Formats: sequence, structure tokens, C-alpha cells
Amino acid sequence: MADAPLLIELAGVVRLAAKLPPETVVGGDSRLVEDLGIDSLDLVGLSLRVEEHFDVEIDADAVPGFLRLRDVADYLALRRGAA
Repeated sequence: MADAPLLIELAGVVRLAAKLPPETVVGGDSRLVEDLGIDSLDLVGLSLRVEEHFDVEIDADAVPGFLRLRDVADYLALRRGAA
């Protein structure tokens, strides 16, 4: 499971990548599509931005499973642990 500092850092990356307004709340339970308005094309760009920022490779098959911010953070935590 992802820790709070990772979630906070990831929220910042997502906010910038998705060009979210400052009033948009971004937290672990934020749903990428429903709450943050990230569509499938944006999700690809977001994945690339996350890969670059965290220096980790995201398996394309994993991306459809990213429903909430916490899903992405948990994936990163696992990948970092495996590195």
C-alpha cells in the first residue's frame, strides 16, 4: 500500500498533468474519470508523466485498472519495492 508522502507527491503530478484548477480536491480516493475528468487519452499522457516523474515503467495492461488515485499510488509503491 502507498504511503501518504507518495500519495501527496502523486496528487501534485496528477494536478499538473491534468491541468486541474486549484479548487479541485485531489486525494487518494479521487476517481480519475468521474472526479478529476481524466479521459482515456489524458490517462495515457498522465501515465507517461508519472513514469517520467517517478522513474518507473508502467505496464500498459495496468492502466485500465487505475480507477482512483490510490490505485496508481499502490502500483507505484509495488514497482518501487520491486526495483
